[in-house]
Amino acid sequence: MIGFMLKKWFYDLWDHMLVLGLMNIGFLVSLAIPLMAPSILSALPILSYIIAIAGFLWCSTYLSASAMMMSKVSDGGNFTFREFIAAIKESWLTGVVTGVILVALTYCILVAIPFYLGSGSALGLVAAATLFWMTILVFLAMQFYPALRARKPGMPKETIKKCLILFFDNTLFSFTTALANAILLGVSFFVAFMLPGPSGCLLLLDEAARLRMMKYDYLAANPDANRKRVPWDAILAEEKELTGTRSLKNLIFPWKG
Repeated sequence: MIGFMLKKWFYDLWDHMLVLGLMNIGFLVSLAIPLMAPSILSALPILSYIIAIAGFLWCSTYLSASAMMMSKVSDGGNFTFREFIAAIKESWLTGVVTGVILVALTYCILVAIPFYLGSGSALGLVAAATLFWMTILVFLAMQFYPALRARKPGMPKETIKKCLILFFDNTLFSFTTALANAILLGVSFFVAFMLPGPSGCLLLLDEAARLRMMKYDYLAANPDANRKRVPWDAILAEEKELTGTRSLKNLIFPWKG
């Protein structure tokens, strides 16, 4: 299943390379606002903090809207600039929740864990280790939040519950997806995050959430099925047929296929 997920992700990325690149440029420009505001407005610290926070929330909303567009790409469709603008208007709540989650995780990594480690006590070490693993677990679960929110709109607590269910029921899969995205970001560094970049990572998360949720549709339709032996070949048969297989010639010269 993971192999097919990566294959489909690559094909979708290839088919929408220009659009994803433009979305990545938009995000990088947006990210410059919260990163540069403190230094540019150092003489006005309060204003710089306000602009930095507003810029960070904007970046979170931008990513949430991008996740909505990636769901269209994953479904085999396209989207227009007008649809993306509309998605930004619809994604403000998802953006706020995503931003809060990212801030909390960043605070734990940069402030809380070093604080407990610096205490020099056994209790502090235990607290740091506990907080570290809790941070990892929350990150692995919440990585699917924008994708699930884009596909199944509802109250944030409902989406968070789905994220936790998806993680605890598919722990190795969640870790593999996070590792794949870490590798993608590492590769993106060498091309200034143009590709795959943030949009490519969001696309992978959507592919992962979309395909994995098919498992629960199957189990709902087959309540007596063995949860530990999910027939992925049968579940993904239609998806595999639609995705197909491409040669190098088909990728570079699709009109000759």
